[in-house]
Amino acid sequence: MFNVTLLSKQYVPTNRLSGKCYQHYCQNNSQQLIIEVGDQKVICTRNLEEKEVSGYNGYIQCPDNINEFCNFKKFCPNYCNANGYCLNGQCYCAKGFYGNDCSLYKNQ
Repeated sequence: MFNVTLLSKQYVPTNRLSGKCYQHYCQNNSQQLIIEVGDQKVICTRNLEEKEVSGYNGYIQCPDNINEFCNFKKFCPNYCNANGYCLNGQCYCAKGFYGNDCSLYKNQ
């Protein structure tokens, strides 16, 4: 997992809680992690490096072991649709979301 404190500079608060997952992939024999934030690509080459992203406040903190992160294969269905977080191949949905991939929403 990598830590993220990104918040769009145009962010307008709402009452709806939503998580955010980012598509990512590895290259260079699992020594480099590329994280996609919108149309931008954040490239992690050093463990625990903090990377800023244009148009956002905050940062992405690269994993503490990029090689291990890249070789970890337990992914969740549809990356939990950015409505929860993935742990050991299972989605844990944010409040109001449900389903094995957090794709369903119910008003409370």
